[in-house]
Amino acid sequence: MSTARPADLEAIVRDLAAAESVAAELCAGLTDAQLNWSPDDGLAWSIAQCLDHVVVTDTVYLEALRDGVAQAGPISREGPIAPGFLGRFFIRGLEPPVKKRFRFKAARKIKPAARRSREEVLAAFHNSHDSLCRFIDECAALDLNHVTFPNPFIPGVRMGVGTGLLVIAAHQRRHLWQARNVRERADLPAAS
Repeated sequence: MSTARPADLEAIVRDLAAAESVAAELCAGLTDAQLNWSPDDGLAWSIAQCLDHVVVTDTVYLEALRDGVAQAGPISREGPIAPGFLGRFFIRGLEPPVKKRFRFKAARKIKPAARRSREEVLAAFHNSHDSLCRFIDECAALDLNHVTFPNPFIPGVRMGVGTGLLVIAAHQRRHLWQARNVRERADLPAAS
């Protein structure tokens, strides 16, 4: 028997679906060479690298979220996701347009692949979203404010699983914005 997702989790699932549509739109009509073109003489990420980074980061985050849920045991849901001060600050810093003070070098474990084909990167993006949606459904009855996980990128920081899901959505918007900026560059090579 299936139950409806709570509204806050449904909003995250809608954000994931919107991100998937944007990713497909960003890749539409481009060759693999264009998708893998790195602007600024290779110093900035390509569209494919932006998307691949999202997939790799989501995979690392999801593993940490699953561990947090597994260690917590059943804590029944008491209300919608409500990030604390640190969570709200972190989410706000990820949202586009990205401010210079919120730019960070990606950790080695979440660096994107040098090259990905359109099919590879879009399939990986889709599969990542499927995994996230399954996880959301699996933990929909839990209190995602009190079930916490250790942030896999900031040692010593624990966050609510719900906040982690909001971080994932904001992180996706950040890098889709970055990829759109690459696509809109005047120096994007023409299809060959």
